[in-house]
Amino acid sequence: MAENKIIELPNPKLSSNISLEEAISSRRSVRNFSSRDISWEEIGQLVWAGQGITGNIGSYSLRA
Repeated sequence: MAENKIIELPNPKLSSNISLEEAISSRRSVRNFSSRDISWEEIGQLVWAGQGITGNIGSYSLRA
């Protein structure tokens, strides 16, 4: 049986210097990929952003 391994990811960035509207309007599909590995920080940010948490009330997370 495979050993379960817990990977501690860096804390996500909770704010950005670009608005949601700017991010959406500048989004483009790219078919040209980099050969560099994705960082744990980037993986952590993607996982955090994908879970849909929009805020917290006490110890409870609010999801979209």
